[in-house]
Amino acid sequence: MGEVHDNLRVLYKIDTVKEYRTPDEIMKYMQSFIETTYEMASALIDANTMNTIDPTRCFSTSVSDICRLKYWETPIRLNASSYFVDIKALLRDELSVINKVPSHMDCSQQPAVENCLDWDKHVNPNLTTNLRGLTGEDPIIMKSRRQYPFASVVVLAPMVWQVRAPVVPCSGFGDKYNLEVLGAGKCSSDIKCDPGHESSFRATKPSPVSGRTQSIFIAYIEDAFYCVDRALHASEWRDKSWDPWASYDDLTVGRAQTAAEMGGKKVFWKFISDTAYLRGPVKGLVVLDKNDPCSTCDAWGPLEAPRCTDPVEDGTSHPMWTENDMDNDCSSRRVWTDRFMASEKEHTFFDIGTSEITIAALVITPQGEKYPDITTLVRVTFKVSQSGAYMAEPILSSTSQTKMNLWIPPVVITLVLASTFIFGAIHRYVKNPGRISVMLFDVLASGAVLSYLIWNLVLEFGPPHIVETLVAAFNKNDQDSYFDCFRNILQYSDSITVMKTAGFYLIILLFFRLVHMLSVHPQLGLIVAVIAQCLDDIFYFCIQFILFFLVLSFLGHWSFGGQKTAFMTLGRSSYTLFRFITQDFSFSDEPPSATYWVFLFLYVSVVGIMMMSFLLAIVVNAHTVVTDTLKANEKTWCTETWCTSFRGLSTKLSHGWPMPGSVCTHIEESAVPDQPMTVLPAVTAEELCRFTTGTGSKGRPLFASLQSAQAYLEDYVKKTSPAMEETRASFCFNPGHYYGEDLLAPLGEERCARAPEAPSSSFEALFL
Repeated sequence: MGEVHDNLRVLYKIDTVKEYRTPDEIMKYMQSFIETTYEMASALIDANTMNTIDPTRCFSTSVSDICRLKYWETPIRLNASSYFVDIKALLRDELSVINKVPSHMDCSQQPAVENCLDWDKHVNPNLTTNLRGLTGEDPIIMKSRRQYPFASVVVLAPMVWQVRAPVVPCSGFGDKYNLEVLGAGKCSSDIKCDPGHESSFRATKPSPVSGRTQSIFIAYIEDAFYCVDRALHASEWRDKSWDPWASYDDLTVGRAQTAAEMGGKKVFWKFISDTAYLRGPVKGLVVLDKNDPCSTCDAWGPLEAPRCTDPVEDGTSHPMWTENDMDNDCSSRRVWTDRFMASEKEHTFFDIGTSEITIAALVITPQGEKYPDITTLVRVTFKVSQSGAYMAEPILSSTSQTKMNLWIPPVVITLVLASTFIFGAIHRYVKNPGRISVMLFDVLASGAVLSYLIWNLVLEFGPPHIVETLVAAFNKNDQDSYFDCFRNILQYSDSITVMKTAGFYLIILLFFRLVHMLSVHPQLGLIVAVIAQCLDDIFYFCIQFILFFLVLSFLGHWSFGGQKTAFMTLGRSSYTLFRFITQDFSFSDEPPSATYWVFLFLYVSVVGIMMMSFLLAIVVNAHTVVTDTLKANEKTWCTETWCTSFRGLSTKLSHGWPMPGSVCTHIEESAVPDQPMTVLPAVTAEELCRFTTGTGSKGRPLFASLQSAQAYLEDYVKKTSPAMEETRASFCFNPGHYYGEDLLAPLGEERCARAPEAPSSSFEALFL
């Protein structure tokens, strides 16, 4: 999947999108996006996605805005071939006697399709070739032109959708400039205009006729500019964009559009094969000769060339609006369309009211039986801020069919382990109450893992099923179905993205739990111990650091936000200063201003040198304290692991001793509650001999004999670290005395008779 994304980033030039900052540049990139999509289309996609096809233009080799058949060709040249397509007969809607019957398009077939053919009326007896394209039994069969070279394929035309902001009245200077300075929208040819609300200009020289220096007055029929509120979303709109058969009203009034819901936003959408479908003609640029459209109009206008007019300016009276075919190379509609495609265009879909516009393509990487298909939604969103700044946001999101035989077993095992961990944490707390926060953390973290896996299962098995969704859309073959397909896949991709984000933070949470669990051994828990040792100092350091960092971030934004993009917003300023901490400086070749020098010197001195040095000193000092403490433990982690995990089992098998956990449990149960350790009697071999497994008369002793218990204690005395042995004579035990005697601690009754004598072994003074 990563390789697919990397390849698509190169093909769609994803890394360059942030460079585009004007509508013209954005439209140029969108055209490149469309052309890349058609490069990856292995078959005819736009006519299918748009549910329409214009045979005159689609099969024409001179048309490039639709039916970009790069890898196939329509057999319209070799009329001797059995695959030959007679375009002229197709446009006349004619069949021949050779066409296969019965046909599903014949009106005599029941149920009859909506646009069925009255067979007898459409058959031309003079035609002797099989006319292809009008029936499913005799379709147009494309001939291969070149081999498709990509591993991924596009099956739908690119889709564009936008979020629009409503136009609102301007206030302040904008309102006064439109109304009082320009007189916009306040004057027409039918009324007397107000001279005080118009623009006036003096001529540069006197009139050659009258000798008077003229004043020229100018007013505007509508507002010169508009204001929008991008916090609001429009739900109704009229699209004045071009298409080959757009009417006069379509280009001047616009087609009524109702917003659809997508991703929680109200959007206006369309499938396109060229950015020309997002734009319209500029009045006065596309001019035709009414009598001879193919001729060139060197001049135009009612005085210079009365026959040369712009059909959009001329209105519904122009003959172009009544034409209904483009078969003739010199038809007004065809010539006007060709000239429109080659001329400058007006932005009609992407205009001042656009808050964000997205272009997207659905790319599928099909695989064989061993590997799952990968479905990738490539989309680039251009957002427009309230101030009119353009920001690009490219997103590539992929999904694939999960192989259940490889995925389900780990999921089930994880569910079982998480459930077991929850019950284990609760059981340990009930049996030995400690800090409830630790138990709650374990329970909540494990519960989050369970919830995440269940969420993943629901997304995996729930709709949409991409293959079935696409096939159903192709069977319906209407634009609404294709839009629903795009919307469902987009929502599914967004859900996957949200789930991955939640999984990211869940793994971070479990990572900290892993770090804490490693503190089970002092040498492995060095990080936790160092953090605990310096936590107090770190807390006060963070207070100072955050205060200094925020003040300097604000200072950078306030002082340099208008000149440097890196400080344009407070967030950008903070991010830039954070990069400075990591030594990621981006200096220009030109020396900065003195103010910027002072700012950099202050920041580097305070944060980069002093604060970072303080932090390092705090950590190093804490590390020194912790390592000095750990020197008392000479056992390595491997030795401790052997002792705690395997040595108990080994001694049980070789000496018949009980497991250490059983001995520890009996000692804890025999202890006097609420008694301090210093007054508890020593554990002796005789006491160990009294411990039994089970209850009542059926209990069996833990140790087979007193000698076995003594050997058990002696073995553990040998394991005691030399650092725990007292070597100073004044603190060593003397014959006839016992540990805790100076505190008047009671002597265990098992040793009362032996106290005056020398201790038989050192284990008699051992506490567990």
